[in-house]
Amino acid sequence: LAGQWLACAGICFTPIYPSVAAFALAFLLFRLFDILKPWPISAAEKLPGGMGVMADDMLAGLAAGIIAGVVHYFRVI
Repeated sequence: LAGQWLACAGICFTPIYPSVAAFALAFLLFRLFDILKPWPISAAEKLPGGMGVMADDMLAGLAAGIIAGVVHYFRVI
């Protein structure tokens, strides 16, 4: 849940009013990164205990938030 909040935060920090499509993009990107787990996310998952579970979700949300925020800022979506 915290990772999804980070993904949506990337859109909220742009000066453009958020759209439903932008939040949908953030959700889809978060799920994509959370499922595929590219390199930095997969490395964070290996941290001990619950820290690894939280860290990989937070990194997936951060990556999704940055990409969704940039896409939204340049009005691609």
